[in-house]
This record gives sequence, structure tokens and C-alpha cells, in this order.
Amino acid sequence: MNGRIPPVEVRRDLRREVGFGCPIEGCRSPFLEYHHFNPPWHEGNVHNIEGMIALCPSHHSMADRGTWTKEELRTLKTEGEKSPIKGKLHWNLKNSVLNAGKNLIIAKNQISLRVLGNEIFALKENAKGQLTLNAQLWNSSGELIIRIIDNDILLAPNKEVNDFICNVSGNKIRIESRKNETYLEFMIKREKTKKLEGISFKEYGFLENEVPCINLKAKVINNAFDLVIQEKQIVLDFRRVGYDKTNISKFVVGPSGSLNIMFENQEFFHMG
Repeated sequence: MNGRIPPVEVRRDLRREVGFGCPIEGCRSPFLEYHHFNPPWHEGNVHNIEGMIALCPSHHSMADRGTWTKEELRTLKTEGEKSPIKGKLHWNLKNSVLNAGKNLIIAKNQISLRVLGNEIFALKENAKGQLTLNAQLWNSSGELIIRIIDNDILLAPNKEVNDFICNVSGNKIRIESRKNETYLEFMIKREKTKKLEGISFKEYGFLENEVPCINLKAKVINNAFDLVIQEKQIVLDFRRVGYDKTNISKFVVGPSGSLNIMFENQEFFHMG
């Protein structure tokens, strides 16, 4: 790893310090980098957390050029803007693949992943015909801590948020509630179609050799269910409402299909 990149725990503490968004007035971007100001990196090559601050790329570049003094940056660490963060993803996810626990969903049009009517993740078409990302996560008490609506990230300062990681490129987002009781993570990467086994892309009208692949992981706790999307399976637990626990893995859902779990005409799980 690049020596200039701070250790995981330092990055986490710096994100928390600024409320997970750039602290410069009027900014609040969640796409953060880590600025060394005391000492500057080229002078000390050390990760002194008291002499570092999380900033968005634009304001990081300005800080490198001396826009703020050391004292001003030190003040921003504790007294910078703490209004709700605001950020926008720029992915058009039309003709993509969602990988949820080794279950692959072909996304040519809108798709939804929901449990007992609670939509956890969706791709929805906007006015421009693009497929945009939508997601939400609650803490273990059922309080909403993040929403992503049509690629717009909405996260209010909340003591229930343990960490919020948002790569500068917007290709990885992870949010954790207090004590990591619930979490939501997705990573978007262009993959060669030949690597995605079990899918006949020509059959679905895919012309490109690469497609955006969304790898989704999550843990959602509800008074009626637990949902855990692991690397190789989805685990659903409905025992609190008198039903069973089940695992879902290695399904391929086409653009017009869906995978559903129904009990007595009630939809317990939907993916597609």
C-alpha cells in the first residue's frame, strides 16, 4: 500500500471528526481524501492525526496550495460545517449486473430488492432514461440513517452512524450503524462479460464486452426479519414472525424475471 495512505483506523477517525463530509463551508461532499498539514507529508512522512484533516479532492488540492493556515485547518477539524452531507454518484447502471450473494440479476430496466415491503436496494430509471442507484439502511432500532435517491446521497449527522466510506471515484460506498449492527456496502466495477458465468449476454442484447457489476453486501435487522447478504449467499431469517430461516444462492434472474418468496399471498422477499 502507498505509504501516504493513512491506516484504516486513522481514516475512520478523520471521517468521524468532520461528520463524514468535507467541513469547508457550503461543501459537505462525502468523497473524502486525507490532508497532512502538521507536518506536511513531504516533511514528516507520518500520519499524525492531530495534524490531518479529511477534505474533498477540490479542497484538498487548495489546502496543498496553502489556502488555509495550520491554525485554520486545526479549527476546521472541530468547528467546520456539520450540516447534512450531499453528494452525487455519476454511474448510469443501465445494462448492468447486480451480484447479491452469488445471485446475479440482469439490470436492463428497473430492479428492486425488498423484504416484507422494505426496499433495501433498487435501480430506477430517471427522466433521462438512465438507471440510477437507490438504497436505504436503518439501525437496529429501525431508524433510517442513510438514503440514496436517484444517485443522490442523503446522510444527516447521526450518532448512530459508526462509519461512512465513500471512495472519491464513487465506486464503493459502505455505511455502518453503531457497533456495526447493520451495514450496507456496494462496489461497482466494470467486469468482462466472460467472467460472469451462467449469463448469456447476447441473449439479453448486451453488445459491450464489459458491463458494470454491482457487488452488494448488507446486514439489515428488523422487528420481523434479519437479512444478511454475504459474499456467497443471502440469508433470510423470519423466525421472529413464526416462519423459517432460508439461504438463497446461485440464482440468475433475467431482465423480465424475479425471484420471490411468498407465504399465504404475502410477499416476504423479492429480487428482480
